[in-house]
Amino acid sequence: ILNLESGTVQVLIDDFVVKALWSPSGDAFAYILATDTTYELHWHTLEGYDRIVAHDVSFTWSIAPSGQAVAFTRESGYELDIEPGLYVVDLVSGEEVMIADVDKQGTGSIVDQPYWSPDSSEVILSHWGGPDNTRLILAMADGSGSIDLSVDDEFAFEWWATDACTELIWDVSGQHVLMVSPVTS
Repeated sequence: ILNLESGTVQVLIDDFVVKALWSPSGDAFAYILATDTTYELHWHTLEGYDRIVAHDVSFTWSIAPSGQAVAFTRESGYELDIEPGLYVVDLVSGEEVMIADVDKQGTGSIVDQPYWSPDSSEVILSHWGGPDNTRLILAMADGSGSIDLSVDDEFAFEWWATDACTELIWDVSGQHVLMVSPVTS
C-alpha cells in the first residue's frame, strides 16, 4: 500500500498477485493469487486477515457494491473439478453458488468482469467467446434464476450488436443498463 501523505510503501503480499480490487468500503480488498496449480480468490482486510474465498477462478470477477459478495467465473476448456460457470461467493458466510452456467470460455482479457446491479441483487455477464454472438446473461445473485438478454432481431446484425461488449453501466435505479462496444476499424 502506498501512503500518499507520507510517501511510504508497505508490502502486504509478496506472492504472485494477478489482479486486486478494493472493497467499496475501503477496509479490505480482494485479489487473485497465482499458485503452481490454480488461481485463488482471496479476501484481505487492512488488519491483515487474509483468507481464500474460492479456488479455480479466472480473471473475470468483481466485488458487489454492497461489499458483501464477489462474482467470478470458472472457465470451460480447463481441467477443473468443478463445473464452469458464473458464481457468487458470500464474503460473510463463505457460501458459494453457481448463478449461471455461462463463462467466457477462456477468452477475453483481465479487464473483463461481471457487472453488479446498484443494490447487489443481480449480475450481468457479457459472453462473447467462441463463434457465438454476443450474449448477455442476467443472473440473480442469490442463484434463484438467470435469463439470456438479447438484442432485438431488427438490430442483431449491427456492428455494435455483434462485437464484444466491453463495459456495462447500470443506472442508479437498476432499471437500465448502458452497453458499450468498442469502435473497430
